[in-house]
Amino acid sequence: MNYSVQFDKHFFSLESETGETRRIMPVSGEFHYWRNIKRYWPGILNTIKHDIGLQYIQSYVSWENHELEGKPLVFDFTGATYPNRDLDGFLRMCEDKEMFVGIRPGPYIYSELDWGGLPERWGKKNVPRLDPGFLEEAREWIESVSRILVPHLVTKGGCILCCQVDNEVSGLKAERKVIEGDPDIIGTFGYFMKHVLWEGDLKGANKRYGTAWKDWNDVEPMISPRTPREVIHFRDSSHGYEWIQSTYINMVASWLRESGVDVPLYANTTGQPFPHNPDLLGMRTPLESKINMAEGIDLIGADHYPLPLEIDPRHAEVREMGKSGGFAYYDLLGIIFNGKYCASISPTTWIAEFRSGGYMPQLWESAAKRWKDPSYYRYYALIALLGGFHGWNWYMLVDRDRFHCSPMASDGRLWPHIGKVFKEIVSGVSSARWPLFEPADPIGLYWDREQNLKYARTMWSQAEYSIARVTPFTVAMNALLFSSTSWNLAESRRDFSPNENPCIIYAGWDDLTEAKTKALRKYAEAGGLLILHGCIPSRCIDENGETQGTDVFDDLPRPSGHVRVDHSGTILVPSIDETGRSIEIRAGSTPFLATYTIKDSRCKPLMSAGMTVGYLKRMGNGHVAVLGFDMDERHASRLLTHWNIPRHFHSSESTVIGAAFKHGDNLAIPYINYGSTAIKVKFSLPGLDNENRCKVRWCMDNKEMTLDGAEEKSFNATVKAKHGDLLLIQQV
Repeated sequence: MNYSVQFDKHFFSLESETGETRRIMPVSGEFHYWRNIKRYWPGILNTIKHDIGLQYIQSYVSWENHELEGKPLVFDFTGATYPNRDLDGFLRMCEDKEMFVGIRPGPYIYSELDWGGLPERWGKKNVPRLDPGFLEEAREWIESVSRILVPHLVTKGGCILCCQVDNEVSGLKAERKVIEGDPDIIGTFGYFMKHVLWEGDLKGANKRYGTAWKDWNDVEPMISPRTPREVIHFRDSSHGYEWIQSTYINMVASWLRESGVDVPLYANTTGQPFPHNPDLLGMRTPLESKINMAEGIDLIGADHYPLPLEIDPRHAEVREMGKSGGFAYYDLLGIIFNGKYCASISPTTWIAEFRSGGYMPQLWESAAKRWKDPSYYRYYALIALLGGFHGWNWYMLVDRDRFHCSPMASDGRLWPHIGKVFKEIVSGVSSARWPLFEPADPIGLYWDREQNLKYARTMWSQAEYSIARVTPFTVAMNALLFSSTSWNLAESRRDFSPNENPCIIYAGWDDLTEAKTKALRKYAEAGGLLILHGCIPSRCIDENGETQGTDVFDDLPRPSGHVRVDHSGTILVPSIDETGRSIEIRAGSTPFLATYTIKDSRCKPLMSAGMTVGYLKRMGNGHVAVLGFDMDERHASRLLTHWNIPRHFHSSESTVIGAAFKHGDNLAIPYINYGSTAIKVKFSLPGLDNENRCKVRWCMDNKEMTLDGAEEKSFNATVKAKHGDLLLIQQV
């Protein structure tokens, strides 16, 4: 039966010509048919479907594997020369077993292969993806493999549900080698600067950046900015990087479309969703569900390979990358930030590659022990749910060359100690119908992509800047996370409505474009609560970072001594202590950044230890709150409650965190205990109608209880260390 593919409530929605509709949850696992003996394929698929509970798998298709040795661009897709090359037979087998496939034909696939899945003649050259010679052969590969794929698309009655465009285009596998080169060859950084950005105006480029390049061969990207002019150069370098990637992604997407691939196309990223610019990828808003048949991609997914989390992620030393446990903290916040970011640009959010086992060089003893521990997978699945991901693709489900500790052996046997938890996770999210749920607490955390680029330290850590350094943004994100508050990322490209987000927290710096600053004020005047955390966006700037226009918030009282930020991210607070000295403080190093003298009767002060450390001011039909201190989880809970911002979940213990998601009258609450010991905790549900009885179900442990109507909906539970569950709260 032929189906059309849309997105409905974050499910893949298949609708037949007769009106029959099927929903497929975006949770899958990776199995590379060409890496396993063909006679094991049926058993492996049976185990995935019946013992783990998945009806959806993903697989790369390797150009190198299907091309005949010594015969460029001659392919075997039917197993005529080697059984494991039978792509057509594998897809027919999936159809016979009523399983769906996400196909990943490259051209690049990486996949722990020496040449990234390319033939050796291209893998050894390490040419830019936009190299004309490479593109010519890559197109032939895509067109050839598409002739096999198209008859197996769900739109043709087959099993292929979606298709990935290349792989990890956001990752520079050899940083400078990829972007250096002849400025007249498309795909190099020099080409972008000469032909795209500056159109041959070298004098203009030198003036903008303060450089002294004699010709276009001298042009280099700015990797680590130190001065304001270098920041401008860095931002343009980042945009060049994005242009190269986006041009390539759109090109491969067009080949697939022209070859008849009419299922959703998606791109994945390594780690954070940077530097993919959704404006350059044909992306639409999350509210649009139709497949974009014209250009670009339909979905974006982020890869995550979290390391073991062995220590308290709030401990001071883990807040910096490179220190003990730093990557653990990065994993926690990285997954959550990614979920929020992807939700702001993509109709369905999922982790395109989610660790399940390990690449052989990474299998050091401690990590391998954790990856064989069932609790690891449950723990990080719950963190993904906390981030609002609707699903993920476990990479890998089946052991194979260079990748081990997966839940299944290469012959299809399920390792009992790991396999059980995978089935619990799949059963839990499926029974809750998890993708239907949206964040329950109406709070938006503002994030501006251009501002993030400006304050990043290096091109290769744009993403890390958002989550792995102590900034006003990470402080606010921590406050929401550890107060068990659910939230959305209020991405600055979007329009904000008080009806959608009654509260928005601005935790950026003091410089923002005039249009974006006016949009924030308009939001407050329309009835929203705008919380300014750390800085008032008082300095309107143009695209070059130069001050322009007037202070949109000039009617807000300022601290004693103006708070400003230099390009390196240091907060400077002159003359706020009793002696009048100028002090330099880093965000997060002290609970109070500023005090205020309030004379405006329309301002209600926020007091601490006899000092005014912030205030709430009426603005039109709404309010603006100015905080002169770093908000922590206690502040967040008290202030949001005091200002009547609805919150639906509370945990009595600081090491047990969760977040409420809502669908109709029902709540879904993923929670974890990140502590090192089991703990007894009281869960409260302040957002529920106390008159009604509720059924509480632990979806992964498969147990339930009933709460009678009471003044307060609450119950006790014991949560093991590095453990948790997905609660489903249904009003009876």
